[in-house]
Amino acid sequence: MALGTIGTGIFYMGFSDYFTIKKIEISYEEEQDEQEDFKKYFESLLGKNIIFVGTDKIQKNIQKDYPDLEKFDVKKIYPATIQITFTQYPIIANIINIHDEGQAKYLVNEIGFAVAQETENQNLPFIRIFTQEAMQNTGMLIQNERLKYIIGAMNYFENKFGMKILDCLTPSSVRVLP
Repeated sequence: MALGTIGTGIFYMGFSDYFTIKKIEISYEEEQDEQEDFKKYFESLLGKNIIFVGTDKIQKNIQKDYPDLEKFDVKKIYPATIQITFTQYPIIANIINIHDEGQAKYLVNEIGFAVAQETENQNLPFIRIFTQEAMQNTGMLIQNERLKYIIGAMNYFENKFGMKILDCLTPSSVRVLP
């Protein structure tokens, strides 16, 4: 009798539609384009059994493809939902790249990734970087150590002298990633 009950339970868990993934849910405070991109990674899981499906490989691929995410987590919500939660690094500065052909504006997060182009946030510090060629927005725009140093220096002078620093100029000798 006990074996029959166990066998029925295993059969129910393995082959029943009750544990079939029906929904992919994304938890994030703001609407982001990435939400639909993340769903695409998991669409192949729809209709599969949530008990036997592995999400680790997909999660690693997303973290590799989106290194600008601070945290990314995938949970199985039984009986039929995959929940995705993510947070992005905070945006901490405006970068104005002044080059021979003109200038480009970027918003960068705390690890140096450009998260928006041709826009600015007046509430964040401005860092002007002079280069011969335009900086490429293909990932990390400025090394995070350099960015932290520049922002830290600006904060130090603001606290030391009690004045608001609006702009920081950096020469082209600053190590900027291509």
